[in-house]
Amino acid sequence: MRFVNVYRATLPHDMRIERPLIFFADLHISDRSRGDDFAPHEKVFRQTLAALPDEAQIYFLGDTFDDIELSPIPGSGFVSQIKPAYLDLLDEINSRRATYVVGNHDLFLDMCPHLCPRVVRAGLEVARHGGILAEHGHEADPANRGSGWFGRAVSLVNGAAERLFGWQLDDAYAELRAEHAAWRDAFLAGATPSVMPPRKVNLDTYRDYAERRLTEAHADVFIFGHTHRMSMIEEPGRLIVNVPSWTCHTHLCIEGCYAELRRSTA
Repeated sequence: MRFVNVYRATLPHDMRIERPLIFFADLHISDRSRGDDFAPHEKVFRQTLAALPDEAQIYFLGDTFDDIELSPIPGSGFVSQIKPAYLDLLDEINSRRATYVVGNHDLFLDMCPHLCPRVVRAGLEVARHGGILAEHGHEADPANRGSGWFGRAVSLVNGAAERLFGWQLDDAYAELRAEHAAWRDAFLAGATPSVMPPRKVNLDTYRDYAERRLTEAHADVFIFGHTHRMSMIEEPGRLIVNVPSWTCHTHLCIEGCYAELRRSTA
């Protein structure tokens, strides 16, 4: 397994990180049913995890698990369906002392310490490394901020229909998934990455949110997921990184003076 740099930026204010920081976003691990987006990309993820240095600190930026197809009630189907499907993988991840940030698809993750022992509900301030703030990013999304009841209700209905019958009840959502899949396949085949068409995703909204959070936290670097897109925006004294969903086989590595979005390839 080797890593290909997709985007690279210099960290602001002469920041230097000695221990590698690794960020994954939006794995959407489920139960190996028809609606499990992670299963086709599991092998590459396992190879990527094994290739990371032992000293790396690993973070998962929300929607690590997809409770669209699972019960969100602690002690019910949420745990019982994920554990048998990915037990060895979760044990491997947790052996690396990974930290999980809660997203809108795994809002109840902090109620499952036996599944993921290190969970952060709010934004993750990597204060000891100086000025790095990371979170899932759904708080910038009007349909999913807070409890996100509207977005979650739509997702639950869509997810149940897809899992049981292979249907997509929301045509716009189906188009969005197809659009993303076409872009992803071209990207994984080696095409130069480009900004995906911002249908249903107002990228300016997320940028404005990131800038506000940086100001509030007196931070220099803001990292988020949620949109399933990838971008790296350099501003004077600031860096904003959108880590894509794992279907793009891409993660963020911060080490030394640089931040790199890296695609895993055999």
